[in-house]
Amino acid sequence: MRILYKSKIQMMTLLGVMGLAICFAPKLSAQVAPANSLGRLMDNRAGSITVYAGPETVEPKGTIFVDVEVRSGVGLSFRNGLEVTLIHAGAGVEKTRTATTTRGLARFLIPAGEISGDQIFTAKTDRLVSKAVSVFVTSGDVGAIPSQVVYDPVFDRLVIETDHIKDIFGNTPEDGSIITLSFKSLNGDVGIESRPIIKGRARWTLLCRRYVFGIDTLTLTFKGAKQELPRPVQACAPIKSRLGASSLKFGA
Repeated sequence: MRILYKSKIQMMTLLGVMGLAICFAPKLSAQVAPANSLGRLMDNRAGSITVYAGPETVEPKGTIFVDVEVRSGVGLSFRNGLEVTLIHAGAGVEKTRTATTTRGLARFLIPAGEISGDQIFTAKTDRLVSKAVSVFVTSGDVGAIPSQVVYDPVFDRLVIETDHIKDIFGNTPEDGSIITLSFKSLNGDVGIESRPIIKGRARWTLLCRRYVFGIDTLTLTFKGAKQELPRPVQACAPIKSRLGASSLKFGA
């Protein structure tokens, strides 16, 4: 575009005004400086804290792995050296532990203890507190399976019942845990029946007439324990040798 000036005075006046406008225009760096400063401030303050704990279930005296992640106000992994406090509650006891972050993570190894139930973890730092997460400590191995075998001559059957089962730490197994009864006949045939544990107990009923060759041995298996049960004399013996057993009860 070509601009025509009526006089030199008009041209000089216009060029002077343009020069002043350029000299007094604000610089871009001055406008963005406050935003950069705010970003640095947010990056140096913890903005979120999260707890990760696992595995979801662990046996007594196992190890629970806990990671605490701290992020800055702009969502980046936080700087090194921030102190984090972990609150651990379980079995009616609350304990605290501290660690410092490395690349935004603080790590803890927590002994599960002997008592079954939920172990709950929360973490805090500065003014932040995490949401709680939990790990469930299950029951452990069983040393013995208290039980009894009763022969019912009216219905010609064996009734096998466990008493209250507990693990070696005194915990009751979780409802739904599976316990297995295996039985073997005199000709070598093997049968297996499993039951869920309910409030520490389980029960079986075996009709003797179903076992032509009788039942020779009875064995219970559960969480590391294997226990053979006594069979009442003549109860569920081979059909041809049954002489009419009386009511008998044996404990194991």
